[in-house]
Amino acid sequence: MKGTHPATPNTTRVAPVNLPQSFCVGACSRAGGTADAVRLPAGTAQVITSGMPGLTPTGAIPEVFEAEAQQAWVNVRKALLAAGACLRDIVSVRAWLTDAAHIPAYERASAPFLEHDVVASLVVVHQLRRPGLRVQIEVVAIPAAMDP
Repeated sequence: MKGTHPATPNTTRVAPVNLPQSFCVGACSRAGGTADAVRLPAGTAQVITSGMPGLTPTGAIPEVFEAEAQQAWVNVRKALLAAGACLRDIVSVRAWLTDAAHIPAYERASAPFLEHDVVASLVVVHQLRRPGLRVQIEVVAIPAAMDP
């Protein structure tokens, strides 16, 4: 989501054989600065999170939206670490917001957590599963091979 892809079609970011490779055909880079596609190596393990809400450890919803979005990312990081992955392993992000006016704050909150190219979708919905929640984030991560 960092937006490092040029807005020129048919660009490929070459990665080592065992890492995901991102592709830019010029659509998503113009719409929000994400990769258009990511190719995963064969036999790659994946960690997929549920849609993570921005609930604090006590179950509270932060009053300020940007704090809620940051907390959602903190919760994503905790889930990934529990499953043997980390933020830099993320290859795909799906986020749901309940208000389009929150998009700039969501992007600000996400920037420190995503410092590499990913494929991403951002959807505005009427309501999330728990009333009062304004954001949830689901990711797919490809953890680095563990040393024996």
